[in-house]
Amino acid sequence: MSDSNSNNHSPLIRSLQKAHRQSLAQRTTLGLWNAGLGGLALFMVLLLLEQQFYLAPWIKGLGLAAIAATKLFSLWWTRRHDRPTRFEEFYRQFSRQSGLEELRYAVDLMQSEDVKNKAGDISDSASSPASVSPVQQAFIDAAILQNLEQVPQPKLSAALDEYIRTLPTARLARQRLQWMGVFIVLGVITAVNFSGGTQRLLSFWQSYEQPNPYRYTVFPGNTTVEQGAEFTASIGFKGTAPDELILYFKTDIESEYRSRLLSEIVSPINASYTAQYVAPSLELNNALSYYLSMDGFRSPLYRVDVQNRPRFLELLAVLTPPRYTGLPTDTLRYPFAQLNGYQGTQVELLTKLNKPVEDLQLFRSDQNRLPIDSSFFSTLGYLPADTLLRITSLQLEQADTLRLNLKDTSGLQSSRSEAGM
Repeated sequence: MSDSNSNNHSPLIRSLQKAHRQSLAQRTTLGLWNAGLGGLALFMVLLLLEQQFYLAPWIKGLGLAAIAATKLFSLWWTRRHDRPTRFEEFYRQFSRQSGLEELRYAVDLMQSEDVKNKAGDISDSASSPASVSPVQQAFIDAAILQNLEQVPQPKLSAALDEYIRTLPTARLARQRLQWMGVFIVLGVITAVNFSGGTQRLLSFWQSYEQPNPYRYTVFPGNTTVEQGAEFTASIGFKGTAPDELILYFKTDIESEYRSRLLSEIVSPINASYTAQYVAPSLELNNALSYYLSMDGFRSPLYRVDVQNRPRFLELLAVLTPPRYTGLPTDTLRYPFAQLNGYQGTQVELLTKLNKPVEDLQLFRSDQNRLPIDSSFFSTLGYLPADTLLRITSLQLEQADTLRLNLKDTSGLQSSRSEAGM
């Protein structure tokens, strides 16, 4: 027992065991290179598909999962297909193929046993092939180890290293490594040239849309219109125009989009566009969302808000005659077309609006704009709704005409209001 333990710890056994472990590690290395090579090739194929077709997130996720599964299967198959060599088999094969002069006796002994086995097979073809008995095999193994003891350690180490390098798994691993280098270079070039596709593929959980190849402008885009007004969408193209152009729209109270085909304008209104198309007019009573489809490519989603025009809920003209007339103050409510008074009569205009107003303009007949007295412009930046506001105060000197214009915060303007004085 002590001899056996000492043999297991002898320099010869340790060298053989180290070489045996290296041969087993080559199987794992070969499996890793096979898995990496297959995974990299499949990843490049998936990247080219993503670059061309903008794959859906579930397809990209499934493709990456399939690549990972393929790599694991390749690693498992390589290790399973290449049966690991037992330690005894390893140093027997090494003895046969090493060519060391010190192993000639052991090699001759193994070859003579091989000849006997073949002869036994020929003499008795009906029986199973003869094999070396355990006693004979133990005698051969002892001869191999005894002969190996005669080999100088540096010479033995060099022979073992050479044997490891010439194993089939080592040759295959070196070939796979060379191919890996080629595919890594190709992969880097592909990833750099298709950086957008690489980013989309790595962010496989996100959805991306293929960019629109057409150069276009949608009119009027996002806008605000008066309730009951007609809305018409149009589009102008610079360069190539699509074969199919469809307007999709829905109001806020609808759940599904409706569609209308656009017709081409024979003589484009804007000469900078090579082609212009217009959709049928729509009468709007509710806010609208719309977009255009161009051979399957979508424009951004646009919004049309529907609002009432700004108007006067009340418009008061307070007339204060000069004192010499002895006349009382008079108040007129709009609509009125004429303000009559003595020269020197003071006119104060007051109003109440139906909605917030961004700008209120008051003009004389000579187009001179009169200042607005309301302090709300300086404090709020607009005139509030449902509040009695002082517009201005002026004195009647001669016949004149006043014109009032309103513009709300969405850009809608009122109809013109005029009054003669």
